[in-house]
Amino acid sequence: GKLARYETEVDDTATESGFFKWLPVGERARGKQAFEAARVQTLLSSTDLQLLKYVQLAGREKNENALITENVFRTKLLEPLLHLKPLDEPAQEGEVLRSRERENIVEVLNYLSEIAFESGPGTAELSPDEKETRRRLVYQSSLAYVSHVIRALFGHVLAVEDSRALLEKTPTEAQWAKIKQGIKRLVEHPVWVAELDQPKRMRAVRDALAKNQDANKAFGDVGLKLGYVVGA
Repeated sequence: GKLARYETEVDDTATESGFFKWLPVGERARGKQAFEAARVQTLLSSTDLQLLKYVQLAGREKNENALITENVFRTKLLEPLLHLKPLDEPAQEGEVLRSRERENIVEVLNYLSEIAFESGPGTAELSPDEKETRRRLVYQSSLAYVSHVIRALFGHVLAVEDSRALLEKTPTEAQWAKIKQGIKRLVEHPVWVAELDQPKRMRAVRDALAKNQDANKAFGDVGLKLGYVVGA
């Protein structure tokens, strides 16, 4: 209701950032939380987001395929991919940006679901290595790192600032091919199937997965960085 009142008052000059400045100081923190929750909920309620079949949504009947809780999916994968800072663009332009952002996230997560969570065409189930890859990918630290790399990959391919990487542009067909090739390289990196006890760098990955800490350094030390993902 307050958002509608704000838009009526300021008319064509309405912006996301302007709305938060318009709110009374005491309501801005709660308004920001509601805004961020609404951005995430737009994706959680998507009927075309295939990865949701592996998420146990809060308040829903038990999902036998669930590998990720809603809270982990929200905080480790969706929120890092979203540009949660309020936009300065006028409302109509902002809606275009938000729609593009949603479409890009759905497209990239659907591809991640296809190559990392589902069996290939003509195969009834995942191979042992594919099962192990999926098992390691759903750790909180893995999902957080994957979202970080995907965002950086978008920024690299589209030549835009990381924080607005999925918001700023719709990739061309050639750019999508590069992005998907990068995600495939990410999923096929040996870290997801290599022995976790040896060498020392893999023990660090094991600890990062188990303790949900130091993942950026652990994955970086075994070469899973943006440079590797883009084929440099």
